[in-house]
Amino acid sequence: MHRVLAAILKGRETIGAVLVDVSRDDAFLLAVESNTQHGLPLSQADRRAAATRLIASHSHMSDRAIARASGLGAKSVAAIRRSNASEPQLNARIGKDGRVRPVD
Repeated sequence: MHRVLAAILKGRETIGAVLVDVSRDDAFLLAVESNTQHGLPLSQADRRAAATRLIASHSHMSDRAIARASGLGAKSVAAIRRSNASEPQLNARIGKDGRVRPVD
């Protein structure tokens, strides 16, 4: 959205883009990962909000995988996950490396 507005303000008619055919939740995950890797850093509140949303939408992801995506530490993600006890807990999670591991 910001890139489109900037291009319009500069009088450009085209911009480079990567199109992905994913769900809204996966699009959010990609956006968070992208924003933590370049551009202005997200505030602590933004990173915590992103991690909270990712825990809700991608509960199968490990704390470390969500931490990598959101720019928080794994312990912070674990604390957010514990504080949201109303969410159902899974018996296994997918780690940063894509492997499925049991939750102890």
